[in-house]
Amino acid sequence: MGMRFAFLADVVEYCELKSGIRAAGILSSLDSFLAKLAFGLNVTVMLALMTMGGYVPNQPQTGTAKVFIQLGFVGVPIACIILTIILFMLFKFDKELPKLKEEYAAKTAKGSKKAKKAK
Repeated sequence: MGMRFAFLADVVEYCELKSGIRAAGILSSLDSFLAKLAFGLNVTVMLALMTMGGYVPNQPQTGTAKVFIQLGFVGVPIACIILTIILFMLFKFDKELPKLKEEYAAKTAKGSKKAKKAK
């Protein structure tokens, strides 16, 4: 969970270099919203698994209910970790950022030269 904050800084910088607009506030708000959405989805998935398994509160659980509870606590997190690894493999900022920084620095340098000439 903590890595998302490190990636958020890269996303803010990437967006600024691509668009020229520093959108840290909206991107941070979007990150917070998506985290809350994910937490709510987590509860929904777990409750759905428990219902499908035949969970009955305050009663000894059947074998099927125990399997579905274990699936929720072990299977779903493993699937999420695999998905995260795949998404990290698609994350290309580390290759694009240096090039974008050079382009942005060159563009900024040209702009400051023009501003000095105008004075």
